[in-house]
Amino acid sequence: TSNNNSNALVKTDAKQLEIELQATTTIKEEFSKQIVAITDDAYKALFLRTPKFYKVTCPAGENCTKNPQRAITTLVTAEEVAKNGSKETVIAVNGIFNGLERAGELVYQNAKNIDQTSEGPDGRKPDTIYLLHYVPANGRIAEFLATGYEKLLTQSDYETGKALGYSNVDIAYTEVLRARGNKDTKSLGHSRGTQVQANAFNILGNQFDEQGNTYENDKLTVRSLGVATNIMGLAKAAQGLKVKDRNIKASVFSNDAVPAFFAGLDRTVSIGELLSSLFDSILTSNSAHSCYGTGAIGCKGVEIPLRSGPKLPKGANNSRLLKFENGELLQNKQGLK
Repeated sequence: TSNNNSNALVKTDAKQLEIELQATTTIKEEFSKQIVAITDDAYKALFLRTPKFYKVTCPAGENCTKNPQRAITTLVTAEEVAKNGSKETVIAVNGIFNGLERAGELVYQNAKNIDQTSEGPDGRKPDTIYLLHYVPANGRIAEFLATGYEKLLTQSDYETGKALGYSNVDIAYTEVLRARGNKDTKSLGHSRGTQVQANAFNILGNQFDEQGNTYENDKLTVRSLGVATNIMGLAKAAQGLKVKDRNIKASVFSNDAVPAFFAGLDRTVSIGELLSSLFDSILTSNSAHSCYGTGAIGCKGVEIPLRSGPKLPKGANNSRLLKFENGELLQNKQGLK
């Protein structure tokens, strides 16, 4: 009887072990599938999906400076963008998690007003605003992976970046700037779009044409917001294209999690506040990361507040705004040591 009981226990233990082993195997297989799916999605976002150009405009009768969500996007060709001779031409790249509608809204918001006068101190938005829109990865983790890869490229020299492989949006932005030659061009990047700026500038500064020259354009201006790469590195890449020092500008809020984590800035803002800001940037439309340019309704701080701009809550200010020119901090406010 004792032997029978022992045999039964051994059989029971073996059966339980088999069940647990099968469960562990199933979990590992499912986990592997999820990892493959996520990395595959990031790969497609970087290298397989084709970014497209859009013109961003404000419908007649609307005030899109006050209500940037009313801006609309219209599909255009790269050839149109390349040939447009307007001195107001803005060519922007969208940021992380931005679908087309949201990207158009932010590009219009972030385009700096022009033609300010004493009679009209707010000025107006440029008439010619183009957006190079890359389609984000389907999942947030995959989009973070894609952004991390772009960040890796910005930290690499040209030959290393070439060996690793520049993304489709890097190449598209490179080609449209090259095709515009020495036309007046305002390069605008936000969030991950600033990584695209840095990579495109690096490519242009290192690729030689048939005459043995690299691309140069002293009529190019660079404006980078909520920067997701090293600010000095971005400035140096622009300098390589003969962009004038005074025309290389960047702005970040010290409580914006994206530049805090991706741009390598010294910070005094707590990790807790930055993590809160990161979640806000994912879940809301008026986090610190989304309040550059002329801002949006509900922004607690706006880069360029205007009388004709969005209605802001009481106490809103830009005291945490940090401005850079040619990679150097112009003012030392809260958030940097």
